Parts: sequence; structure tokens; C-alpha cells
Amino acid sequence: MEGNESTVLDFVIPLRPDDLRCGGPGQYVVQNVHDVTALPRLLNDFKRELQLHGPNSIHNHFDTFYSVLQHFPKLRVDAKEECLELLIDAMCRFTNEVSEHLRVGTEAKRPVLLATLKMICYLLCRVAESCEAEMDLPHKSKKNQGAWAAWDELRPRCLQAISKLLQLDLRLLWNPPTPEENFVSTISRCCFKMLENGDINLVKHRGTRDSASHLLSQLVCRYNHAVGASVRVVQLLHQKENLAPALVHAVVLWVSDYHCPNAVPEVIRELVSCSFSDVGLDAAAARASASFLVDLAERQPDCVLPQMGLIVRVLEGKSYVMRNAALSVMTELIMHRLRGEGLQQGERAARDRFLETLSAHVHDTNSLVRSRVLQSIGQLVDAGALPHQCFGSIAKLAFGRLYDRTVGVCRAALSLLSSLLVHNPFAGKLSQAELLIALEKEEKAREDGKTGQGDCKENLEELEEESEGEGVGPGDGVRKGKVIERESFGKEDDCVSSDEEEEELSLSSWERARRVRVGYLQSALCFIRQMDLVLPIARCLLYSKSVFVAVEAVGYILRASEFGLLEYGEPRPDNEEGRRHDESEQREEGAQQCDGDPLQSEMLNDSTGHELIKALLPLVWSCEPRVRSAVVDAFKQIFNPSSSTKGQRLKVCDAVKQLSGLIFNSTKEQLKALEFLVCEFWSSGFFPSGMLHQLWAQLAGKDPIPLAHRRSAAMIISMLARNEPAIVESNLHTLVTVLGGGSMKEVDAVQEKGSCDYGLAADICSALSCLAPSTTRDILKESQATEGSISRSRLSANHEVFEVLIDMIFERYYKHVVMLGTLHQPQCLSDVLLG
Repeated sequence: MEGNESTVLDFVIPLRPDDLRCGGPGQYVVQNVHDVTALPRLLNDFKRELQLHGPNSIHNHFDTFYSVLQHFPKLRVDAKEECLELLIDAMCRFTNEVSEHLRVGTEAKRPVLLATLKMICYLLCRVAESCEAEMDLPHKSKKNQGAWAAWDELRPRCLQAISKLLQLDLRLLWNPPTPEENFVSTISRCCFKMLENGDINLVKHRGTRDSASHLLSQLVCRYNHAVGASVRVVQLLHQKENLAPALVHAVVLWVSDYHCPNAVPEVIRELVSCSFSDVGLDAAAARASASFLVDLAERQPDCVLPQMGLIVRVLEGKSYVMRNAALSVMTELIMHRLRGEGLQQGERAARDRFLETLSAHVHDTNSLVRSRVLQSIGQLVDAGALPHQCFGSIAKLAFGRLYDRTVGVCRAALSLLSSLLVHNPFAGKLSQAELLIALEKEEKAREDGKTGQGDCKENLEELEEESEGEGVGPGDGVRKGKVIERESFGKEDDCVSSDEEEEELSLSSWERARRVRVGYLQSALCFIRQMDLVLPIARCLLYSKSVFVAVEAVGYILRASEFGLLEYGEPRPDNEEGRRHDESEQREEGAQQCDGDPLQSEMLNDSTGHELIKALLPLVWSCEPRVRSAVVDAFKQIFNPSSSTKGQRLKVCDAVKQLSGLIFNSTKEQLKALEFLVCEFWSSGFFPSGMLHQLWAQLAGKDPIPLAHRRSAAMIISMLARNEPAIVESNLHTLVTVLGGGSMKEVDAVQEKGSCDYGLAADICSALSCLAPSTTRDILKESQATEGSISRSRLSANHEVFEVLIDMIFERYYKHVVMLGTLHQPQCLSDVLLG
């Protein structure tokens, strides 16, 4: 047949294999379907003829390979492997032959090469599809393990042979040079079949995925297969959910490496139309479509942005998965395309529209959409893509979602509020008092500027009236220009006066700058006040039934303390009556959120200073491990921040300051929890070195410090001594000295020489009590101590500490009798001491 080129029959690639058994005049028709037992022999015959006559011998042996396709499930593994190797060899030989023909070939040989091309491509692609279909079978018996191993080795060779062929300009084999759609679809179907492999996303199959994607890219770019490939992508997304990453990789390759962005609109149009069809999408198809759109927007935002008119239509549909996809696409576009200060007017308008849409769907009817929107906005905040003027409005929206009945929404709202605090564009420390002072100064300066501008305008109007009444002479212009300059700038010089339009422009730019500064300070104040309103609700949510919500509440309170929202010991500045009214309304809503629980309602009434930090202490005893871990990590961050760049001495001072603040006005339950944390941190070596020395110095009063700080130092030392009594035992003299009213230097500027506060004395006694054994076992252990060791069971009867205590008691008792005249009233000694 290869010798008689004029008698070659046209090979028409069929839609179905059975179509080859019946054809029209001049078309190739399959004559014989051989028995499965004869196929090994026939394959050997083709192998010999291929070596002798080249790839055109496929014309005489097409029926053999057609029979292989018909009996493929019945063939042995070695026969399948041999068939594939023969077809790959024939494809490689044909590639070399056709490349030579395209360079110096004749028209007479073109029909033979075209028929050979279509036959080999059809057979190789169909056999490859059959191998992939066998791999997708649910049963994987040991009998077929060898076949799968052979196909894993032959698959890359198959793709490489087809790719090498497609690199040639095969269009010249057709007349006119337009390849048949069936030819392109055959190769495309084979590539998509390989991408359908369930393990295609694994690392070991990355080469297969890349090769198949490159083949599809060549078909889309050189053979106008964009529409067909787009339809197939949508079909596969609806059939198999796990194919979304592989298909996104293929589409991105079409756009980035082969510069064919026209396929993206086709895919998006098909996906949107399917979501609005009467049949709709099932759950798996919707998830696959959503994942595809979001990944595509992340990797190719420039191609997806022009198609947002189609994607926003999904928001009108009933599928919450597709609504989430559309909103996530907007988020990705803002993060990767519509951010920064150099946006054009149209891009800025698109960003604002997307942000408005995201904000509107915070109130979506579906809780999964609401939580997803809050998470998406949190991603924008973390990426620095949210404009600073939106922080206040977003914080208000997130605050409203704290009352959502859905746990996921409440958790997402708390997480978003924490992100807003961490990434706020205003300051590292959000002090409302400082911002109020700065705002008052700016507003006063703005008013003064307006007054000065008003006087200037009046003088200008008077000069204009004079010029209109008297007329302007040749020399009057210079004189009146100097007068205008003096009235405008308050000084005389010989410079040429500027034009009136330039003066107005200068004044307007000055006013704009003032307005920007005032607006910035107002936005910062609005943001801080909104964050303040969250604090009582966060304290209420610490005891939520949901572990995740409680953990997020702990995180928010920690962030608030880091950014200075908890101004310890100072009332929050409040100069606006309207704000007090708004806060009272928010507290009433918080009380409703607590469902009438008196404990949580009481928490809403006190949420400033260290009280919020103290509210975390009882959670140390929580039965939930995640909550306990979150609380412990929070106090580690409070006592010794990991991000702090301070020196060791400043870290020690900060840790002591934080501990002292937590001691003030704490309940017994809070002190017990704090003692547990302090002992745990001390035993694990978490506290910075030198903290104990700082505590002793603070107790001894080496520097003039308030009495409350000395008492807190005594209480902290007492906590540490309960776990490690040697701390007190080694510094007993210091305690006795402080108890007696003395110190290394001057003890306290407030206390008289030789006196000691009775509260401080009680705290020191508590520390001294740690020297006594607490259990019978400890007493027996002390009794068995060797000679020369220090016994901690009791001090000697004539120890100086008892003398100091007796003097204090009698001094306090007689002072009470003399001043109040209560000698005749029997009172308990403790009442006298504490009175």
C-alpha cells in the first residue's frame, strides 16, 4: 500500500469505535476483528514490518490494533505493554518522517502522511485511555499490579511522543490547513483522561500533570481548542471534585506560558451558567467549582477581574457554596490585584464595590457565608490590603456578629477583631487620652486657621471695593499688591506678590492637610472606642460553651492588653454624652447575650484595667485542655513578651509590674490561680533571671515606691516560698528588717521611721509561715534531719521577729484604745489590728 500512494483511503476519526466498521466511499473501513489468541502473533508481524517499511505500515495492520481495543480487558499484561511500545515507536518514527516531509516534501505524499498521522494518533490515544480506565477500576488485585507499574513507566513516554509530534506545524498536512476537530479532540480527550487519575495531584505524578497540561496548552494555543477544552474542564469539575487543583494548573499554564487568556472567560461563563440551570449543581460539583474559581483568582487575578460581572451573578443564587466562592474571589482580587496606593480610579472603584459586597454579606442568611466573609476580611487585614478608613466600619460589623447564635460566626468575628487590633494602621499603643488631646489641638488649629483666612478675605474684599471706586492707575497695582501680601502673610518684603488663584490654592491645600489629620485622628478614636466596646463581651465569652469561642476571647483580651486598650488604674476618658449612651446600649445587648446569668452580667459592669486580665485566671482550672493552654500561653506573653526587644533589666521590671498589678484587689480564687501560674513559671525557669532580686529590692523599699507595690512584692514572694521555702529562709533577715520598719536605705517616704504598715506586716507573716511544714510527712522529715541542718519547723522562742510582732500588736491595740476610747468594749484582737 505504501508503494501506491494514489490508492490510499481517507481515514476518518470516528466518534465511536463501531463507526469504523461501516464507512462511505473512499474511507477506510475495518475488515476483520481478529481473535484475542491471534493478537500476539499479529503484533509481532507489525513489529517486523515497522522496522522494514516504517510507520506507513500501520495501514496494513490497523485491524490488528482495532482488535486490541475491542479485546483490551481480555489481553495479558505483556500484550498490552507490547502494543503500547509499538505505537510509541511508530509515533516517534512518524515524527521524524513528517518533519522531513514538511521541510522538503511533495504534495503527492501528503495524503498518505495525513492518513498515517490520524491512524497512529487515534490508536495511541485510545490505548492510553484504556490503560487509564483500567487503573480507575475500584478493585486493584495483585494480578494487575504489574500492568499498573508498566503503565506508570509508559505514560510519560506516551505523552512525550505526542508532545514532540505537536511541536511540528501539522496544519500543513491538511488542505486547507485547518486540522479536523475530531483529531484535536482525540488528543485532548486522552490528556484529560490522564488528568482524571485520582493520584494526579501527588508529587510522584507531577511530571504527568505538567506534560498533559502542556499538551492541552498547545491544542488551545495552536489549534483553537479553547471552547472545547473549556467545556471539558467544566464537565470534569462536575464529575470529580478532586480534579480542581490539576485543572487550575492547566488553565493557568494556558494563560501564563502560552498567552491564551481567551479560555478563562469560557470556563467562567460555563460555570456560572451551570449554577443557574434548572438542574443546578450537586454539593460535590459546587465545591469543585468554588475551589477552581478561588484558586484561579489567586493565581491569575488579571484574567478573572474582567469576568467579575459574570461571577457576581452567583450571589443571587441559592447555593451558599457558590456565594462563598464569589466572595472569596473578590477577596483574592483585592489581595493580589486591587491593593496599594497606586490604583487607578476604576480599580479603586472596583475595590470599594467589592468591599461593600463583602460587608453586606456579613448579614447573609446562611451562617457559613457569614463566617466565611468574616474570615475573608480577616485575610485582607492580615495581608495589609484593607484601607485604613475601613477599619472602623469593619470593626463595627464584626462587633455586631459577636451576638450571632452560630458558634462559627462568633468565633470568626472575634478572630477578625483580633486581626484588626494587631494590624491597625494608627499606632502601636492605642491611648485614647493622647488621641483626644491631639484631636483637640488639631481642631483648635483648624479653627484658628479659618479665622485667619476670614480676616484675609475681608481685607481682600475691601481692597477690591477701593479699586472699583477709585480706578486703578499704572502705579496702583504694585502698591495694592504689596498691601495684599502684607494682609495675607503678616510681613513685608520686596518679593513679587503671587497670583490670587495661587493663594487660594495654597490655602485650600493647607486646609486639606488639616482635614486629613483631623479625619485620621477621628478614625483612630472611632476605632479605639469600638474596640473598647468589645472588651466586656469578650469577657462574657470567656465562659462560652464553645471551646473555640473561649480561646478566641482569650486571644482578643491578650491583644487588647498588648496594644494598651487596658489602661490600668485609670478611667477611660469620656467627653461625649452620645458615646456614654451608645456604650450603655451595647452593655444592655451584652447582658441579653449572657442569657440572664448573674455572674456574666456582673462581668459586663467591670471591664477595665487588670480586671479583664484577672478574668482569665480562673480559666487555669478549666476542664478543657485547649482553654487551659490558651490561658497559660496568654500569661506567658503578658509576663515575658516574646516579641519584646527590651533589655534584661527592663524585662524584669515589666514582669514584676505585671505581677504587682494582678495582685491588687484580687479575690481569693484569682490569687490561688495566680499562685499556681507563678509557681509553674518559676519552676520551669520561664521568668527572666533577676526577677527575685527585683522583688526583694521592691519589698525592702530601696527606692521610694508606693506601699501597695511593696505589699504585692511580699505576696509574690510568699507565693514562690510555698513552692520553694528556701527563698524566704535565705532572706529571713530582710523580712525582719522590713517588719521592724527599717531597710537597707530609707524604707518608704510615707512611713515613719521605726514603723511598718499592718497590711504589709500581715503579708510578711504569710511569707514567714511558709517556713513551717504543711503536712505530717514534712514534720517527720524535719524531725529526721541531721545535726547542723536548718530546721524549718519553727523559729526559736526568742527570735527577733516575735519581738517585733509583739511590739506592733501592743502599739496598735493601745493606739486604738486611746484614740477611740473602746477599752471597755470587748473586741477581738484581729478587729483591732485590721481596724
